[in-house]
Amino acid sequence: MKYTIFGILFIFLINSKSICQSLSQTQLTEKYSLIAHSAEKKLDSVYNSILQFYSSDTLFTNNLKKAQKAWSKYVALQAQAMFPPYPTNRYGSMGSMCYSKYVAGLIRARITELEPWLSGRQDGDCGSSIKPIDELPTKN
Repeated sequence: MKYTIFGILFIFLINSKSICQSLSQTQLTEKYSLIAHSAEKKLDSVYNSILQFYSSDTLFTNNLKKAQKAWSKYVALQAQAMFPPYPTNRYGSMGSMCYSKYVAGLIRARITELEPWLSGRQDGDCGSSIKPIDELPTKN
């Protein structure tokens, strides 16, 4: 009886795509490439929103543009440091997937760094270029 139950369970697991689905390396690479692309689009949206909301503060926006340009260089160099372009393919078929996954993590960290300019600061917080909450546009 217990072998019958295990047999039915085993067949169910093999046939159930939602439970036991494996992806090819190509599919995984595409998945992480899309994740990185999606994170990059979100970063662009956050960055452009900040530039729009703070457009009257040209000193800040000019400095933010410089910081973003430097950050872009940092990401390129950091990713190259993590995955140096060795003459031989040390990373195998997982290389581009791992690269995309790593870059997506760096992009998500940058989004987290920028979000305070969109969420605003509370009264009593240290003064900075971040506007108080009540000076930011309301979110729909």
